[in-house]
Amino acid sequence: MKKSFTLIELLVVIAIIAILAGMMLPALNKARDKAKAIQCVGNWKQIGAAMALYQDDSKGFFPDYDSVTKHSWDDKMSEYDGRKLSDTLKDQDGINSADIGGASKVSLYMCPSNKLKPDDKTKILRSYALTLYSAPAALDPSLGVSGERLSRKNTQIKKSSDTIAGAEYWFFRNYVGGIDGGSMEVGDGSMYYLRECMVVGEGAGTSRDSGNYHGSDARANFLMVDGHVAVMKFSETLLGAENMFSIVNTKWDTTR
Repeated sequence: MKKSFTLIELLVVIAIIAILAGMMLPALNKARDKAKAIQCVGNWKQIGAAMALYQDDSKGFFPDYDSVTKHSWDDKMSEYDGRKLSDTLKDQDGINSADIGGASKVSLYMCPSNKLKPDDKTKILRSYALTLYSAPAALDPSLGVSGERLSRKNTQIKKSSDTIAGAEYWFFRNYVGGIDGGSMEVGDGSMYYLRECMVVGEGAGTSRDSGNYHGSDARANFLMVDGHVAVMKFSETLLGAENMFSIVNTKWDTTR
């Protein structure tokens, strides 16, 4: 005669499975977050490689953006990242996903951990930004790599392995193909918002994500001028600067 499990035995087995699942879930979540962070690093490396090709054809200059023609820095990278956008698509302020066959063609610019929603549902969020550059002036410390119709030359940057060219910037108006200067570059004022994202946080689902980019230690992936990717906390980008909002003598400063 076959012996069947009693109800109590079944409940005990279910309880044990539930306990084991509860113990494993944090580890699985951590592994999932790690896999997404690795994919994000891969995105940055590919963007860096495409940027190096762009610089080879542009006398060493980083890609800039133009609010008149509506060409963003990633529009100008499209000849090197495999998209090969038409002039019509480049002329849009934020590429319409329907025009390019959906998100798959722009996945290079999308961190899988970024769960923000764009305020314009016809557009795709870009998870990355280049550091802001504007013509040097007495009251303007914006010494990044990419700006409005001007950019820096890679040979102008003395410590290329220790200088940030781009950062993860999760903002609900940072669109693929977008030329909104306040939402696409990290530098000077925009650096304050990056600090809010990584350190303070506004809560998931708001205009900027909470202070948790890739796990509980709030680290983000940064593209350095020489093309390698550094994983850092916000404080690690400052190199002991006296003022947290200062970009002088830090990894943001390209003049050292």
